[in-house]
Parts: sequence; C-alpha cells; structure tokens
Amino acid sequence: MPTVVIHELVWFFKKAAPEEGVGVLKALLEYEKAVIHCEYATTLRGAVGAGLTHYNDAVVILTAKKLGIPLVTFDTRMAKRAKAHGVSVLRRLDD
Repeated sequence: MPTVVIHELVWFFKKAAPEEGVGVLKALLEYEKAVIHCEYATTLRGAVGAGLTHYNDAVVILTAKKLGIPLVTFDTRMAKRAKAHGVSVLRRLDD
C-alpha cells in the first residue's frame, strides 16, 4: 500500500478515534502481510500534476498503476479516476 494510505488513516483516526488509532496503525505497520510501498518521484510528480485537491487519490491510483494491481475503494469518484488511468477497480459484493 502506498504511504499516503497510512497518512490518510492517521488523519482519520486523529479526529474519529484517537485512542484506538495508535493501536490499529501499529498493528497494521507490524502485520507481516502488509507491504508498504514508498512512492517514486515520478508517481509524486504525476500526483502533483493532478492538483492538490486530488493529490492523495492520485498517489494511490498511480501507485496501483505502477504496480499493476487493482484498486479497492468505496469512493465512486476515485474509482472513475482510476479507470480513466487504466487501473481496474474491484467491485463490492453488494453492487
């Protein structure tokens, strides 16, 4: 997962559940199957080119594209942007 996902989780837990957030983040970072992917400069440049409003989404989408893996998201706008970049998006089971 791109490091921006970790940042997004930090921002979420900071407001939503600060007490539980530290434990969840530590568990995620220590989980043996969690692979943290540090972004390349080209990915970051591409994300900046998308504009700051969509920067975080762009980092995730461009990292998925670079790694050749599908994206999982509940964000329909992000899913549309991913498809526009040629990144497949896994669907929810209830869709």
